[in-house]
This record gives sequence, structure tokens and C-alpha cells, in this order.
Amino acid sequence: MEVFRDHLQTYALADCIAVCYPNGTPVPKGIAGDCLGLGDAAEADVLLNQRYKLPSGVVRRFRRSALLDIDPGLTQVLMT
Repeated sequence: MEVFRDHLQTYALADCIAVCYPNGTPVPKGIAGDCLGLGDAAEADVLLNQRYKLPSGVVRRFRRSALLDIDPGLTQVLMT
């Protein structure tokens, strides 16, 4: 998590990270560090989703969402 946070610091986004389990349950602070909870994060401008099967109930909490497709082949297989 610290490496990810360090990369985001360049863009002043290091304090804007939220981590939750796929069903929306918060990750304990010991694991997620001082990341935002899902409720706080839902007020963000956009959800940058890195999970293909994130439940729609979690995605709908955000005004906008974008799927970061790190494996386009998987998306194409899922769509077929």
C-alpha cells in the first residue's frame, strides 16, 4: 500500500485512497492503513474501479465510475 501511496503523492492523491472488500465491507485499519472508508469515498468525483465484478450496489454509490481495464482480453472474454 505504501508504494501505491508514494506513486499517488506525485499527483496529491495519496490521501484519497479507499479500500474495501468486493462486497463493500470496509477493510480493517490494520490492513488498509489510514485509507478512507467506502462511505467517505462515495463523495469522490469518480470511482476508479480495478475489479471486473465489483457489485453494482457498490458502484452505484458513486456519481461516476471508470473501469481500469488492466487485462483487455479478460473483458472481451467476459463480454462474449
